[in-house]
Amino acid sequence: MLLKRLADSTPNENPEKADILKRIADAYKDFYDQLNYMARDLEEKIFQAKKKGDKAGAAKMKAQQKKLDEMARQHRELAIKAYVEIRNNFPDYPDYDEILFAIAYEIDQLANEFEDKDKKAAYREKARVFYQELIRNFPRSKFIPHSWMAFGDFYFNEAKDVDRAMKAYQKVVEWGEENNPN
Repeated sequence: MLLKRLADSTPNENPEKADILKRIADAYKDFYDQLNYMARDLEEKIFQAKKKGDKAGAAKMKAQQKKLDEMARQHRELAIKAYVEIRNNFPDYPDYDEILFAIAYEIDQLANEFEDKDKKAAYREKARVFYQELIRNFPRSKFIPHSWMAFGDFYFNEAKDVDRAMKAYQKVVEWGEENNPN
């Protein structure tokens, strides 16, 4: 990728580097979205092949879907890596709160792709670290309601702590309907 070579050859002292990295991260995220769409698009085709008794065709498409899913996951990881590079090297980046949210959100979404419970939990914990950093350092960011929603979901679904979940969800409500996550 041309942008990646440009970023690699641009020193961190150059004020443009963070923007280059952001474009790289966003491009990887777009690749992820497209590959994921292509993989999900195979669902109906696989179903129809099975329904017709075409086991070989269904297996071939399932293998293709698995490959697309793996490629998508790799692109999501590359996006996260680029966002983390901005976070680690450019603390004065104008949209730093967006970078923290992107890292947290993408790691949280990546956790959904793992079947192993321990691995999923470890990734979710990593995501919460970035959500906490966002809440602590950017308390008026437009991404705060989304962050509290993620905590509420964690407390409710994983920690089974309804009281803490309610407190997190209440913080989302306090932001007002127009600022709440969809």
